[in-house]
Amino acid sequence: MNFEKKDFYDINDLLNIVDMLRDKEHGCDWDKEQTHQSIRQNFIEETYEAVDAIDKNDKELLQEELGDVLLQVLLHAQFEKEEGSFDFDRVVNGLAQKLVLRHPHVFKSEKLKGTQEILNKWEEIKNASHGHNTVSRTLNAVPAAFPALMYAQKIQKRIQAGKLPVPGRRQEIDRMIEVLQKMKQIPENRPLSRDDLAKLMFGAVNITRQNSMDAEEVLSLYSRQIVQIFNVFENLALQNGIVFDKIEPVKFEKLWQQAQELEKKKNSIIYRRIKMTKTELTAIVSEKAQITKKDAEKAVSAVIDAITSALAEGDKVSLVGFGTFEVKERAERMGHNPQTGEAMTIPASKAPVFKAGTALKNAVNK
Repeated sequence: MNFEKKDFYDINDLLNIVDMLRDKEHGCDWDKEQTHQSIRQNFIEETYEAVDAIDKNDKELLQEELGDVLLQVLLHAQFEKEEGSFDFDRVVNGLAQKLVLRHPHVFKSEKLKGTQEILNKWEEIKNASHGHNTVSRTLNAVPAAFPALMYAQKIQKRIQAGKLPVPGRRQEIDRMIEVLQKMKQIPENRPLSRDDLAKLMFGAVNITRQNSMDAEEVLSLYSRQIVQIFNVFENLALQNGIVFDKIEPVKFEKLWQQAQELEKKKNSIIYRRIKMTKTELTAIVSEKAQITKKDAEKAVSAVIDAITSALAEGDKVSLVGFGTFEVKERAERMGHNPQTGEAMTIPASKAPVFKAGTALKNAVNK
């Protein structure tokens, strides 16, 4: 096979490499044996590794992991190309067509106000294009391969979007208390009902969703926190000469509480967020201002839109004590084409920046 080694490869080169790896005569034996099913788990693992790189804010690792995710896409497209059903170009075309169709406010003259209206329009077009004109069809369209918490949250959201009654927070808590009371009566040596355990978890997801949080992220952050506390706990145990398999329950509880306090001080708050979404910010504004989440969302969106409009017009937005939003201009400069590596002129550009105020700095550094 003819192959030209390069210092810089583009997407067409990558497609050619994947094609060569799958070549029946000269390809790699391992790559030739793979199917959709055999590398299904690889796709999931590579995606999680990319997400982990995002959480770590490791850009170099993220670049590598995004490449690994792309390889999975290319391989699955290659399998279908060999079967004559579709190829990577059709995947790209399908995605481009979908993005154009679902953004009429960008590619057509339709006017949409605010993020929520844009998301509603996206769902409306999505349901229409897929024929999801009943609640059951929208529920069946949720991939069952989703992680359990994500799957539960998705179907709850779609049930509520279908204008069907969903238990409110208090009603859900009452239901969970009933299940817990029932479970409390079961002897320790008898297994608990799978259905009862599922009801508790499903109810917890519903409460989390109604609190404008993502169940997967909430449990993931809490689990990470437990790991961090255990690291502190283990160090305390070693410092006190305590052997794990001989530790008494009272001593364990005392050390665990001590580890929690130390971890809490280190991170300021015990449930530290890696990032805060707009939905989470809206929930906090709603709680602190004692207003409905709908009004809080309008307020948050209005602030964001006002700052965005001001910056777009070249104005500076200063919030005393909090900080200043402004636009910095970058002059025309020389750089390199990311596709070819060749020298190129990068045109002048503008970028929004934020400079923290004294009060904000002091609050962060308390």
